[in-house]
Amino acid sequence: MTDKDQNFEQERAELQSHYPYADVKLNELSVQEERLILFHLRGMSKAAAGRAAGYRDNEHVYKVFKKPAVQKMVIKMREEFKEEIKFDKQTATACTWKRTVNLHSDRRESYHRFIV
Repeated sequence: MTDKDQNFEQERAELQSHYPYADVKLNELSVQEERLILFHLRGMSKAAAGRAAGYRDNEHVYKVFKKPAVQKMVIKMREEFKEEIKFDKQTATACTWKRTVNLHSDRRESYHRFIV
């Protein structure tokens, strides 16, 4: 088994560990559908994720994304990512405000301190 295959299996196992929380049964999604979800969650468009997962027809890919189990998993995993990042509107506003204040006080040095 190559590193790439091993990495996919780990990602797939992690995805499957979230099934109960999304109310999805273990064998409800095919391996290809799981690959589709994982590629899409990495930031690929639906069409690109479909090609990477081995689908040939984009229309079929869009139909797969409409399946309730696929929708539940995409929503659940996005919620998990947001939870991990813990980045909300208040945090974003505070960071932007801090950077703006620092830029106006001493443009180069303050900005460098904020970034580092």
